[in-house]
Amino acid sequence: MTNSLKLLAVVSALAVGSAAVAQQTPAAQQPASNSAGLLGQRYASAGFSYLDISGFQYHLFAAGAGVNLPIRQNIDVGVSYARNWIESNSDFNLDIVDAYTTFIYSADTFKTYTTLSLGHVWEPEKEESVIWGARAGAEFPVTANLAVRVSAGYDDDFESGNNGAWDGTASVNYWVTKRVAALGSATWLEGGAVSYGVGVAFRF
Repeated sequence: MTNSLKLLAVVSALAVGSAAVAQQTPAAQQPASNSAGLLGQRYASAGFSYLDISGFQYHLFAAGAGVNLPIRQNIDVGVSYARNWIESNSDFNLDIVDAYTTFIYSADTFKTYTTLSLGHVWEPEKEESVIWGARAGAEFPVTANLAVRVSAGYDDDFESGNNGAWDGTASVNYWVTKRVAALGSATWLEGGAVSYGVGVAFRF
C-alpha cells in the first residue's frame, strides 16, 4: 500500500472513531449537558465509513469506536480505534489507534477549536508507522438537538517524502434522546477522494 493511499485511509478511518480516563469536573459538566454539539461532552462513539478514491478500482471501508472526555472546561481528550479494509480483498487490513487533545476557544453556543493528534498505524505482519495530525474548525447549534461542525485538517507521518494529506469535513449530530445521538459526516480529501460516515454517540 502506498503512503499516500495509507494516509487517505487513515483520515477516513479517524472520522469514524474520533470521537482515557478522567473525571469530568462539575464546572465542565453543566454546560455540556445543555449543548447540542459534541465539544465538551463526555461520550463514547461508534461508526462506519466508506471511502471513494478517485482512480482506484476498489472501495475502502472502515469501522471504529472512540471515547471523548472533557478534562477542563475548554479541553477535551480522547482516543479512538479503527480498522480499514478494501472491498473484495481479504489480504488488506489497516489498524489505527489515535489519541488527541482538543482546545476549545469559545464556550458559548458557537465554538471554535483546534485538535492535535498522534497515532499508530499498522498492517498485520507488515509495515508500521506513527502519524500526526492537526485540525481547526467550528461547531454551532442549529436547533436544541442538532449541531453542525466544519473543519479543515492535515495528517502526515514522520517518514521522508510528501506523504501528507489535507482534508475538509462537514459533520452533524442529532440527539435522538438525552443520551443517544445520531452522527453523519462527509470528508473531502486531497487528491479527489471522498469519505462518508455514519455513527452513534452515547453520552455518559
